[in-house]
Amino acid sequence: MTVKYIFQSGVGAGCNCGLSHHRSVPPDKNEAPKSATCTNRYLQNHEPLKKIQIIILALFLIGCQTKNTSFKADLDKEFDSGSNTEMPELTNELTDNLALLGKIWGFLKYHHPEVGKGIYDWDDELFRFLPEYMNVNNTRQRDKLLLRWIENYGEVPECITCKETAADAYQKPDFSWLENGNMSAALKEKIKEIYQNRHQGTHYYIKKVYRGDNPEFLNEQAYPTSYPAKDLRLLALYRYWNIIHYFFPYKYLTDNNWNEVLREYIPVFINAKTALEYQLAVLQLAGETSDTHARLLMGANETGFLRGTRYAPLRTKEIDSLRGTKYAPFRVRFIENKLTVIDYFKPKLKETAGLEIGDFITHINGKKIEYIIDSIKTYYPASNEAARRYYMATDLMRSNSNSIHIVYNSYGTIKQKELTMVERSDLNMDEPNSKLSYDSIMIGNDSGVIGYITLETIKDTEISDIKKSFKNAKGIIIDIRNYPATFVPFVLGEFFTSTRKPFARITTGNLNNPGEFNFRPYPNSLNYKAGTRDNLNDSKNLKSENSINSEGFKLNHSMPFLSNNTGNRDSLKNFEQPTSENYFQGKLIVIVNEATISLAEYTAMALRAGDNTTIIGSQTQGADGDVSLIPLPGGIKAGFSGIGIYYPDGKETQRIGIVPDIEVKPTIQGIREGRDELLEKAIELILKEYDIEISEN
Repeated sequence: MTVKYIFQSGVGAGCNCGLSHHRSVPPDKNEAPKSATCTNRYLQNHEPLKKIQIIILALFLIGCQTKNTSFKADLDKEFDSGSNTEMPELTNELTDNLALLGKIWGFLKYHHPEVGKGIYDWDDELFRFLPEYMNVNNTRQRDKLLLRWIENYGEVPECITCKETAADAYQKPDFSWLENGNMSAALKEKIKEIYQNRHQGTHYYIKKVYRGDNPEFLNEQAYPTSYPAKDLRLLALYRYWNIIHYFFPYKYLTDNNWNEVLREYIPVFINAKTALEYQLAVLQLAGETSDTHARLLMGANETGFLRGTRYAPLRTKEIDSLRGTKYAPFRVRFIENKLTVIDYFKPKLKETAGLEIGDFITHINGKKIEYIIDSIKTYYPASNEAARRYYMATDLMRSNSNSIHIVYNSYGTIKQKELTMVERSDLNMDEPNSKLSYDSIMIGNDSGVIGYITLETIKDTEISDIKKSFKNAKGIIIDIRNYPATFVPFVLGEFFTSTRKPFARITTGNLNNPGEFNFRPYPNSLNYKAGTRDNLNDSKNLKSENSINSEGFKLNHSMPFLSNNTGNRDSLKNFEQPTSENYFQGKLIVIVNEATISLAEYTAMALRAGDNTTIIGSQTQGADGDVSLIPLPGGIKAGFSGIGIYYPDGKETQRIGIVPDIEVKPTIQGIREGRDELLEKAIELILKEYDIEISEN
């Protein structure tokens, strides 16, 4: 059936919102005000407060102020520009030794109390130790030197507050490198001693972001020279490897054993001959995380991200220049595994380009597309192949030349031509595909309407109007084949549910025990018990001393909830059973595809919790969780997913993405006919829900 539908004009506007760390929990509406003016008004309106309450509030506000605390480590300026340590030619033995040093250096950085307190600049301590260390002759000498180095920082006092790793921790610290490592018993015991008496509390090098749980890395020297010396490149590798080892919630999902990655990349970093080779080494290392967020590699002058678009440059001028400053005049995407022309950035460019919508390219400058992909894919960090190809597609059609030679298939005829390339500034590449946030689709003379919402341009101020406009619609389609312009999982998601429903579980790292990840505690302690990866899907293993039902749930761990008409969404207090007045009772269709990432995926999870939701489309990017940035020598910052996001039953979203209930993919034929086959399917499902038949006339 071919459905004819008409978009009615609606209200909406574009948004230039930058990609930001999206919130995984709703805002707390009952926060006490923090400004002096608001505080005075707050106190004036609460006369019954006793003096002691006023004093406590004042102390709280004072404690929230930023303190100018100086650390001894800040005074160490000896190697602020690097050490220029001479690196001997790499041998297998030296590579092994450097790999071990990197792991011990990183362990001490995040566990030794003196380092955590900011007594030592840990970069500088590495540079002081390196020259002597690289000259050791055998394993015995190496281990003695390492032991003496550690002991130079004094005896570690007994830690009274250190706790053992939680028995039900979702991830536990990985010390297999220590247990299985070829090192002396004395060195192993010293490392274990430090672990048992590790640093607790405020740390010089790490904290959690404000009002969030993903890690933020502090006091890391940028060493802004674009091409760092060998010692700084080694430091970059050490930094990155250890941060992923201790603070990446999905380390267990990488394709390769992370413990082996460090040694493998030592020669790659040491032997990088240019700034470009160094940055490519970082990208290649980032690819080992199997995390699409790791593709973010920002230059020194970048303070934020572009919205989630495949056209956003990676932000280092060297890599951007390598990939080319000129672009094809049209958008391309892999359709049926073929690099297909789907649209022109500007319609007038079609006259000179000559390719039709739906033509697909097979060769570029004499090389097959498949060959090019295989040769460069390691420099495209991605959680899955759908995500990798999404970002590669546009880059395949970039060049520094004024033209490229292409071979393409046009309606079954093989053609070739010199394609003129266009400067990025002459294309509207980053403009949203739609300027309307929502609209109505007429489905017949008397059959009502279907609401259509795209999150690409949605605004907070439009949510109320959207709910009013579509309250009585036959169905609503929410298009998340984009990156949301604002955070709507709760405020929009609750419109589609009649009861309180969990939709995600979140793991966060324990900074007092690096490498341990647990499900986030819920503010009011009214949530399900967290299990380990081995028992999350087996309710028989979920045992509790305070069980409240036959499935063994315990009220001590968190998951975000959707609820309708609850007031403060963080609380179950005063929860009222919603009525038909305040939630949508029709059919909801959510559209996703390989452009859906991060906040977009989290939003899809929230919408899936609706009473009558169907998700259609194809595999999403599988990278969910607030982004953390790793500062690296060379003035660059590398991203990764900083918290873990899971379904309520413990199933992973990382790498897998949002699995649609009905898989629908565009076809080359559909592209040629100018059809949106996913939107057509969404409309078809809503019509079927109500047995509505529409004439093709």
